[in-house]
Formats: sequence, structure tokens, C-alpha cells
Amino acid sequence: MGGYVKRMRGLRMFFKAENPYGQRIDRLFAEGKPVHPDRTYAVGFVSAQGVPEKYGRNRHVLNVHAVDALRALFESRGTVTPADTPAVMQV
Repeated sequence: MGGYVKRMRGLRMFFKAENPYGQRIDRLFAEGKPVHPDRTYAVGFVSAQGVPEKYGRNRHVLNVHAVDALRALFESRGTVTPADTPAVMQV
């Protein structure tokens, strides 16, 4: 999608950039567990601008601002440190 990787939390993806379209994701994990293509996952995103309507279903607009959500995350977890490994890795 535009040659850049979307920012994400809780996902880890291994991909092969040289593979043809539709075959580039090698492995995908959500919260450390393999993602199964036949399952449905609940996700959140900041703006519908980057996630077209054709993706997902049962969408809800929440009255939550991104800065407030981050502040609540930091307050609930204390110190937040970045992951030791990147979320997206080329294999």
C-alpha cells in the first residue's frame, strides 16, 4: 500500500518483498500467536482514511482521541519501552 509499512502494535510480520503480490507475507502474529486466515480479529485504528471500508465489518466510531488513548496506556502500564525486535522483518 504505497510502498510504506503502516504503524501497528501487537502485530509481528515476516515478509518477502521479492514475492509476487498476494504472496509477500511469510508469517503474521498477533500478540505473539499465529494469525489464522479463517478467524475474525477485533482491531482498532485511528482514522478510516488509511483503512478503506472494504476491510472489516461492524465498524464503530468511538469518542476516543488518540492522545488520550496513549495517555491511558502509559498510565495503566507504567513505563513503556519499545520492543527488542522490529514489528516487520524481511526474510
